[in-house]
Amino acid sequence: MGERIPGLKEPSNWNPERERVLRERWTDGVPASKIAKELGMTKNAVIGKAHRLKLERRDDPVKKGSSW
Repeated sequence: MGERIPGLKEPSNWNPERERVLRERWTDGVPASKIAKELGMTKNAVIGKAHRLKLERRDDPVKKGSSW
């Protein structure tokens, strides 16, 4: 994991292969930033697509009300 997948070179186009990878990695609990790096996309693109695909929502890693 972590390396770019061959054949996924176009920078921001979602295709069935990218969606498959997103679904698998998301289900495995891989952070959005790592999925984005693997797919050559932004974290926001990954999170947005996960939302549109209605993938299970994750807890925010930064808890509201936490003291710094």
